[in-house]
Amino acid sequence: MIRIGWYRSVNNIQHAFAMNGFVAELAAEAEQDFLDMMLELFGDDDVMDVAKEDVAGFWNYGDSVEDWPIMPKRLSNALRVVAAKSGYGKTGLPDGHAIGLACHRSFHSYVATAVRAEIDAGGELRVPRVDVAIDCGRYVNPEGIRKQIEGATVFAHSVARHGRITVKNGAVEQSNFHDYTLSRMSDAPLDVRVHLIEDFKHLRPCGVGEPGVPPYSPALANAIYSITGKRLKSLPLKYA
Repeated sequence: MIRIGWYRSVNNIQHAFAMNGFVAELAAEAEQDFLDMMLELFGDDDVMDVAKEDVAGFWNYGDSVEDWPIMPKRLSNALRVVAAKSGYGKTGLPDGHAIGLACHRSFHSYVATAVRAEIDAGGELRVPRVDVAIDCGRYVNPEGIRKQIEGATVFAHSVARHGRITVKNGAVEQSNFHDYTLSRMSDAPLDVRVHLIEDFKHLRPCGVGEPGVPPYSPALANAIYSITGKRLKSLPLKYA
């Protein structure tokens, strides 16, 4: 048995990857755009009634849903914002380029990510641009939020591309950074554009340190699918 320790955004990484990936598969089977299907599933209700939905064992970070409700319209809004800011759905991208979307609610914040990916003729993957829309309610220091999201994006890129720990004979094989790869400057997304949503600034402040991580991997996976036609269902992403 391997002991599970702390990790940036905790279990939201796999939850966001599974949910966004599954919806992407459904959209492809239905010949529907991922954005359209997501918006249809979320809707624009002010508040989701968890009791009415008969959700058992619901975790809300130790807070009551009365004080910290789930608001579908905020997630839909974040997704619309990032789609518009990133140019998602527009024609004119070069061959081998695509934009993938994903979104997730964590730590009471609503985040949507658009990853523009490029795979060249030699199979090399690059991420020339990332757009992130975050609705964290009331905020005080916008520059601090941008820095957190930029850092979360680079961290999430490491998770998506390299984040693998292996165990052999009961021991972890990786020991330090020489055999556990992290994103370097040559690999990391350097153009990260953060879009702060102010529509709900009158509401309680929410998290910004970790919510930028979960949507990145599924957004990158959706971009890779658009380029290669290969559906990736596990992390780290192996597209070749």
